[in-house]
Amino acid sequence: MRLLLAFIVCLSAMGCAPEYNKSVELVVTVTAYRPIEAQTDSSPNWTSIETPAVMGICAASRDLLRSGELKYGDVVSVPQLGVYKVMDTMNIRHKKHIDVLVYTKAQERIVGWRKNVPITRIVSNDRNR
Repeated sequence: MRLLLAFIVCLSAMGCAPEYNKSVELVVTVTAYRPIEAQTDSSPNWTSIETPAVMGICAASRDLLRSGELKYGDVVSVPQLGVYKVMDTMNIRHKKHIDVLVYTKAQERIVGWRKNVPITRIVSNDRNR
């Protein structure tokens, strides 16, 4: 264990370690989606990066992914809703937007359509941020 800790400290000092504690705040629109064909595609139980569609994930708009503000695997905190892992992509028409996965229409109504929500990227999946 000490050897691993020393290795991580050494990498950090050289600038090679991922900056997991570097949080970034983004202002986005937040909505919800259910894993049904009417809201996804012909394979609603799978995300766009071929992982299972499970609770605790969200989809990010392509502009956020393209700009590098969010990447697949990043963890984001959404006020009043919880913590989600970015594992899916939204339709190209959406901008500055995340869609949290829910299973019921009631959950979808609770999330609603929230504009100008300050979300926080709390864990980055990218080593070069």
